[in-house]
Amino acid sequence: MPVQALAVRSAHESETGAPPRLLDGGAEQALKLIAESAALEEGKVALVSLVALRSRLGRKWPMRRDLAQEHIERSIARHVGADGFFVRLSETDYLVAQPKTAPLVGQLACLSALRATLDFLLGEAVIADIVVHEVKAITAGAIEGCRIDVAAVEARAGRDADQDADCAASGDPASTTSLARVSPFVTNDGRRVRVSCTLELLINLKTFGRIGYRIKRRVLQLPDETPLPARDQSLLSRSDVEKIDMATLLRGLDRLGEESGAAKQPVLVLPVSYTSLTNTRSRGLILGVFEQARPRVQAGLLCEICDIEGVPPSALLAATSLIRPFCLFVIGKLNEMPPKSLASLKNTGLQAFSYDWPQTATGEAEFIGEMRSLVAATQSAARTLITYQLSSQRRAAIAAQLGATHATLAANLEAPNAPGRAT
Repeated sequence: MPVQALAVRSAHESETGAPPRLLDGGAEQALKLIAESAALEEGKVALVSLVALRSRLGRKWPMRRDLAQEHIERSIARHVGADGFFVRLSETDYLVAQPKTAPLVGQLACLSALRATLDFLLGEAVIADIVVHEVKAITAGAIEGCRIDVAAVEARAGRDADQDADCAASGDPASTTSLARVSPFVTNDGRRVRVSCTLELLINLKTFGRIGYRIKRRVLQLPDETPLPARDQSLLSRSDVEKIDMATLLRGLDRLGEESGAAKQPVLVLPVSYTSLTNTRSRGLILGVFEQARPRVQAGLLCEICDIEGVPPSALLAATSLIRPFCLFVIGKLNEMPPKSLASLKNTGLQAFSYDWPQTATGEAEFIGEMRSLVAATQSAARTLITYQLSSQRRAAIAAQLGATHATLAANLEAPNAPGRAT
């Protein structure tokens, strides 16, 4: 199939005088299929562009191009999930179609995906560099559309979240659900899975005293119970994510009851997905479980929001504002080592960050360097840092000296009576 020139016709491209890009071989058929689909007419097709990143990198672009493409493709897959698909059109352009997703939600997913890649490669994501177009038409050799107003889309998403707050807080509809209904279950792509939970002791690194528990979850494929890979989890549908969140909370509370009986714990870390918090139904179910959990702790609940990479700060603020009245602290869970600074998340309502330390053998010098980088990145946005699964008490002490505030230890280091048993 011959390689063609691709022109993006929009006010933004006209103003900057951007030249046509070369169309990747094999993309022509995908363009044709999307052009004939209903998703285009419904405003559910977007063009994600790395042109600003290429410009910012300048002479470094040829050396960083493969890394940029690999990261944006992973990021789009994670944010779009199983309900959408994408194709690379050129070295800087990705066409994203989300036929089962509302246009606003789809646009936010694309903005978040690009923001995550810019953060990763540049250490920041300024609005001028977040170039995403809503595609209006696909013609021979050209894509016609309009550039998405990032601030306007994020503001609209925040207003929608505010309007849903009362419904979410009341737990309507169906404020509670049973564990049997959400684990095990069959995912939208046909896999049977269940959620396994473990309670990890949470330690205050200033006093090395135990202050409560963290609920750690694993998603297991049945019947062999092998862990579902992180990439596959990132592609799950919203309804699948909701079931995983609910199974985690319900099973975690069951485990807490088995271990502690009627005794109250100081704090309890409850993990929930950002995706679930942005959906009215899912948020209502989660808040219903939070209400059940509150009487079982002394100080309060710590809500840990997962999958926050690439989420616009204003959208993250909207989510934290909705959950904040129901918990003592709101934590942002990091999936990977962050860029040099998380200062862009300073005013998003996140009061702490958490990170699962990789369970790979590293030397002490490497551990110190990575921990120092993690502390420096997170302290630009929050003073509290929780490091999970540290491999030794010595490393916990080192983490404390470098600025980490709380931690859990690997399961083999727990006290004999510690609740490390998974269910």
